[in-house]
Amino acid sequence: FKIFGTSYLLASILNIILFSVALGVFYSTITSFFGKARALISAAILICYPTLLIDILYPAAEALYLLLLSLLFYTFLNYLKYEKKIYGALTAVILGLLTLTKETFILFPVIIMAIIFIRYLPELKRSLQKIFFLAFIYIFMLLPLLTYNYHTYGKFALSQKMARITETLPANLTPINKEKASALKKTNSIASIKNFLWERKRFFLGTGTYGLMRAFRYNTEKLEKVADNPKDYFRILKEYGWGWRLFQYSALLFVIGILLSSFFAIVMLLIKKRIKEAAAFILIIFYFLAAYSWRYNSRYFIALVPFLALLSSYSYSIIYNYLRDRIINISSCHSRS
Repeated sequence: FKIFGTSYLLASILNIILFSVALGVFYSTITSFFGKARALISAAILICYPTLLIDILYPAAEALYLLLLSLLFYTFLNYLKYEKKIYGALTAVILGLLTLTKETFILFPVIIMAIIFIRYLPELKRSLQKIFFLAFIYIFMLLPLLTYNYHTYGKFALSQKMARITETLPANLTPINKEKASALKKTNSIASIKNFLWERKRFFLGTGTYGLMRAFRYNTEKLEKVADNPKDYFRILKEYGWGWRLFQYSALLFVIGILLSSFFAIVMLLIKKRIKEAAAFILIIFYFLAAYSWRYNSRYFIALVPFLALLSSYSYSIIYNYLRDRIINISSCHSRS
């Protein structure tokens, strides 16, 4: 907006361009390291992911950080494969740009460093050299802004918003009151997990429906009031027409498919004893779950989508290869007979 003025149309067009470039980089990277089939599936998931339908058109940072995440895939995987310092330096620079774009990524380099540590086990010296190299460049990337904000707000923070959050952080971390504590004691662990997932259903199962409806100038206040009650939600959704019901059901089915196939992929990686790969994905997923443990709008889930797309592609490629081999075997049996 500072460059072009407050033109939403121009910002949306720029977002579409950034997202298109992100898809190209993402597809090329997955093709190089995991094969064309997985690249096609991963790219298709990103294109069809329902929340992105509105968030890419909305003038926000999603398209930019998806591009940076795609570039991070490319540089980091090349760094692990070829061990060239240029790829390591670029990885750290992109991590810095990601953090400057979206503050949630501020501790994401810790996960990248943990993956490096796991990758080069048991070579401790080798992994530590690579970790310190990345950490130095990453801190150097953030240092000018941190220094500026220290002089402006009196705190080492990326923004005024972060400075405000860190000021109230000790209070936010104090123990919960006795009433909540006693309520938690009465519930078992399974019920606690169920409540946790239910409260965050828009994070895990968000489809961007409200945003899309607002884009078409629908009033969604009545629908939002019953968002916590699925029965009432789908009953009222009928009033908006069959098209929205169809979108909601198909979008939900799509998202659930991604979540289940990602879980299946983790299980398969563990079964096949590809422990390091499974550990890398588990670390990444838990990082974002922890980062958004309090704020869990469906828009925040987008940071996980590229990683889940790659995981899902592993599951679907297993199914594809199995069906392909079955068809080839049946065809060869028929030709012999």
